[in-house]
Amino acid sequence: MTRWKTFCAAAKVGHMTSSRSRSTGLRTKDQIQLAFGRRLKTLRHAQGWNQEDFASKIEMSVDAVSSMERGKTFASLETLSRIAATLKTEISTLFEFDVDRRGTHLRAIEALLKNQPSEVAEAAEKQIRLLVDFVTQLKR
Repeated sequence: MTRWKTFCAAAKVGHMTSSRSRSTGLRTKDQIQLAFGRRLKTLRHAQGWNQEDFASKIEMSVDAVSSMERGKTFASLETLSRIAATLKTEISTLFEFDVDRRGTHLRAIEALLKNQPSEVAEAAEKQIRLLVDFVTQLKR
């Protein structure tokens, strides 16, 4: 079974056995929709688009994009295909998210820095290191 079919089958029954949640040990459909929405928003921001720009590009209403990003609704396969094409990525990339938000945060930072000059990326790395050191000191 392909990963996409496995995902769809898991979403229909309301859980995914390959990823665990804290409360039930299983990912619910709602958790998947929320994680997908966060991922979609991150990818949209990485392109520098607001919801209105993005909605126009994927031929949807701003309300529909907002609803997906908030995890209230989910996209059809046709819509997922348009989203992936607009973002110039594979559909599977839209589902690269974790219950553990660290991976999501790292990918968001990576997406933000992807098309930046090396000087900007180096300055951002330096600032992130300083911030991590500062937060670490506060926790002690």
